[in-house]
Amino acid sequence: MSKIVLCEGSFDQAILESLIRLNRRDDIAVEVYGGKNKIKEFMRTFRGRSDYDEITTLAVTRDADENEKDAFKSVRDMLERAEFEELPAFPNLPAKNGEFSGEAPKTGILIVGHEGRGEIEDLCLASIQDRPGFPCVDDYAKCRQQAGFSELGAEARAWVWLVSHPKFKFSMRGVGKKEYWDWDHPAFGPLTEFLRAM
Repeated sequence: MSKIVLCEGSFDQAILESLIRLNRRDDIAVEVYGGKNKIKEFMRTFRGRSDYDEITTLAVTRDADENEKDAFKSVRDMLERAEFEELPAFPNLPAKNGEFSGEAPKTGILIVGHEGRGEIEDLCLASIQDRPGFPCVDDYAKCRQQAGFSELGAEARAWVWLVSHPKFKFSMRGVGKKEYWDWDHPAFGPLTEFLRAM
């Protein structure tokens, strides 16, 4: 595959692959690097893969977590230092989040979150705020806290929403099914445009 988008984990991969299918971009493959603490080593070995010279576009995504700007700087700095044996680090990296630059491969970075922070699950949750039944997720989260449990994060809340559907099969393959999220919602806009720019 000549165009590759890298992401943190399996949930991200399922969402990205769904958006790729919806946009009929069968020229893009999604690969998982295993989280922000593993991306540095992953990228170093990535340069040494046998099909590296065939890659025309490389997109790297990461959750914003607490701060989108800090996350972008972290990924960009890491790519600048990702040397592999005699190969130099990635050249001509984008200066802004969501952009591509350079060539061989054209490289882009997208920090994923909602309103400058969070994770890909926050996009999913934002897309269904107005759906019947969604307030029940908030009610469940509040009930847990009142019972002394810790606050539910976006990932857990997304899973609560998913498993509330009778036909949901507890697998990553089902996470990105069309009916669970509103793919046309503006929350998915930056991610969709990023994939289209590949």
